[in-house]
Amino acid sequence: MRAESEKQKQHIAEQQRLINRLHGSVAMSGIPKKSSSGSDLLKVLRKDLMEAQQKVESIKVLLNEKLPTEAKTSRAGYLRTLPELIGPPPQRKWQDEWVQLKAESYRLSGQGEGSVEADEAYVREYDNFDKFVSQEWVQADTYALEQMGWTHERAECYTMLFTCVEALARALKDGDPCYAASTYALSETLFLQRRDADGEDPSSPSPPLPRGMRDAARAAAEKAEKELYSKLYWNRTGLYGLESREPNWEFVMEPDGTGFRGLTSSSLTHATADPQLFTEEGFMVLYNDPETGESLAGCAKHSDIICFESSADDEQGSHSAVITSLFSGDFPPNTLFRFKELKEPGTWEAPAHPGDAPVYPRQRLIIVTATYQPPRKGLGTSEDEGSKMCGIALTLSYNKREAFLKGLDDLIAKPLLTMEDEFMREMSWSDWKGRSYTLAEEWAYVKGPAKSKPNCTPGHRDQNNHGKLPEDFRTKVNEMIAQRRKEGHGVLLDEGHAFLTLDEVLAVRLYSGPAYQPLNTFLRQIAPLYDEFRATVASHPGLTFAATVGHICRAIRKLAAVTKPDEAHLKLWRSVRGELEPAFWVPDSGQMVCAVDMAFMSTSRSRDAPVGYMQSNGANVLWCLHPKPESDSGFHVGASISEISQFQQEEEVLFPPCTMLIVREKAEREKIAAKAAAQKDVAKLKRMSTESFTKVAWAHLSVEEMAEAGKKFLAVDVTPTFL
Repeated sequence: MRAESEKQKQHIAEQQRLINRLHGSVAMSGIPKKSSSGSDLLKVLRKDLMEAQQKVESIKVLLNEKLPTEAKTSRAGYLRTLPELIGPPPQRKWQDEWVQLKAESYRLSGQGEGSVEADEAYVREYDNFDKFVSQEWVQADTYALEQMGWTHERAECYTMLFTCVEALARALKDGDPCYAASTYALSETLFLQRRDADGEDPSSPSPPLPRGMRDAARAAAEKAEKELYSKLYWNRTGLYGLESREPNWEFVMEPDGTGFRGLTSSSLTHATADPQLFTEEGFMVLYNDPETGESLAGCAKHSDIICFESSADDEQGSHSAVITSLFSGDFPPNTLFRFKELKEPGTWEAPAHPGDAPVYPRQRLIIVTATYQPPRKGLGTSEDEGSKMCGIALTLSYNKREAFLKGLDDLIAKPLLTMEDEFMREMSWSDWKGRSYTLAEEWAYVKGPAKSKPNCTPGHRDQNNHGKLPEDFRTKVNEMIAQRRKEGHGVLLDEGHAFLTLDEVLAVRLYSGPAYQPLNTFLRQIAPLYDEFRATVASHPGLTFAATVGHICRAIRKLAAVTKPDEAHLKLWRSVRGELEPAFWVPDSGQMVCAVDMAFMSTSRSRDAPVGYMQSNGANVLWCLHPKPESDSGFHVGASISEISQFQQEEEVLFPPCTMLIVREKAEREKIAAKAAAQKDVAKLKRMSTESFTKVAWAHLSVEEMAEAGKKFLAVDVTPTFL
């Protein structure tokens, strides 16, 4: 298959060369001689052009069929808020959706009457809202939650909608707003209950206990019980297993195209730490017989058990369950779960009451962590390249978070050409000092031995690498990765995705040299395009750099994953020539003030270099990046490429396209005061000048106007994130 794909790629490149020569050729079959009229010649040329283009398109289709499909990143799912998935909260109440919702729940559970109409008629007659909510078990469960500190409205909402989670999950996964009111109601009930559970340290890794249990938890005799909430469990397959509500649990340990292992669940996720539910055979599931209502128990003997490990909340979101009973808790729909660790059967101890004999279930234990967001979050050109470390304001995309979420998966998953094909095309360019380069020359250089060469535009090329071959660079960087993984860094990344391939090394070497210019130009030119136009241009045989971009992105993730904690917190710098337009400071749909750079983003650990590249006779922006270690929601530190860079002295830390820079807020006390002052000016906003509006927008953000070394610039503190 690989040989066939290579043959197809050569064919498509040949077809493109044919098209490029078409307008100057008179030797093609069917083209009239020079004595023919001009109109006849144009007609034949256009006909041949269309036929050649059709041939190229047909080959692209065949090539796409033969190329393997790489899994897209599964991290972005939970970052799409409920308003983005199913629209804003509707005017109707969740109770108004009950008949349709309950009827679909019956169908999905195999208890339907045979048609949508029959199911809804059954619910209207026998299980309408008033009848269902008055059932004894519903009243008992609602009362139990009220005893734990829940309001009656929240308790009733959770109890009722818990019986319909399959239908709610189906609608959310499909982006169907038919149950939007119920989805918002359930998600907000859980999130508000999580927020309002008081009397606990918010930095505690254990879920906060409801008010009704607070005093007991403080007692010494109950402290051991409280520890149970830091880990909750459920069976993956079998009776009421997680896969029955969210099929993607089947693939929780399989890496996606970026090496990330996890999923975003569309379903409410329920789990427990009740010691009575664990036996040596596995996890016990309690349920009621649908015919008699009798309480029954069944053991998921052949199912993996999922362990949900809680951690402290942070700026990325909440990471622990909402406690819904003495031993149980729930994660709301649209929660991201990340695979952390696998324990073999019989090697792990199940939860137990103090003094009980230990139980070691003979089933695998899959440990995951969780992250979720507030349910209503989200309401609310020509280029002078300059240096890699300094762009211009127009290099930033102002569609903001949507560009971050969309990413480049659709472009780099199936590159039609190889990286070598891309660099064998005829293309030349010049840097800001007027020095000229070609694709073929840059490819030949990185494929051969490195040569020490002083006085290049960025400095001394390969000063300490003279004579090294590509395989030498690969060996060196992978030895570094192996050592850091041995030290415990980057081990959550699957080993098959941990080490750089030779193509990835070559791609980074190319970018670290003059070839960064055509690569970033390609990315910025496709940035404003959508759908078919974007796909057509990005896959055009004469324009695309999809293969090279894909190799660099994968290399960045692999190197970023093994960043040491002390390195991960070092500040990084990047300057931008120009100024940010006033609209930049308006929070986007995710309530973030942020920018998304659609090209690769080069940063430096040295502040002096980006400041030095600024213009002296105009405005500038200095991004001060505050990186941090990788979280479940994404990477927040770039890749140090010094080990394989052509210009090691640049101390370059590289971020991939679609990196989001979130503007940081000021210290809490200063921020509160600034927001209060700004609110007093709300009535004046419409009459404000652009400059005044910007000043108000800056009030609670970490932004400062500065002048240094003859350069004026706006210093903006940001946190980077990429997937």
